Amino acid sequence: MKKMFILSLCIALLLAITGCGESKEQKAKAQSQKQTEASDDDTIDTALQQQMKMYKQLKQSEYDEADKVRQAEKKQLKKLRQDRVKVLEKLLKEEQDIDSGKQLIRIQKQTEKATDQEEAPPSPEQQKSEEKNEQKEKKQNEKESGSRTDKEKEMGGQNQS
Repeated sequence: MKKMFILSLCIALLLAITGCGESKEQKAKAQSQKQTEASDDDTIDTALQQQMKMYKQLKQSEYDEADKVRQAEKKQLKKLRQDRVKVLEKLLKEEQDIDSGKQLIRIQKQTEKATDQEEAPPSPEQQKSEEKNEQKEKKQNEKESGSRTDKEKEMGGQNQS
């Protein structure tokens, strides 16, 4: 029995020693796992940070590109507006020239009519009215000259008496 007791004690001692050793190994494994996890977390964090930087750079380049396009469109729109203003000014000037040309043509026509009327022989109606006016003037002149002669005769008769 004594042998058995010693044997069981040896086995228990052996088991206790191997059990404690396993816990040290497990602790070492746990520490190494924590370190690898921490290093994995660091690598994941750095990878995430790099991806975020790349994303920000991509967004910034997209924004810059869109801004360049907007600026180019603004310049083109400004140029189109300037061209449109020039065209409208040109059309307005042409319209004014046309209007002034029309006025000039009217003035020329009026002057032509006036010179034509002066140079053109009078129409038969105008001739008749002119003849009537001349006859009236002659009659008035005759009346005036007749009344003068009568007055002169009267005056002359009175002077002789």
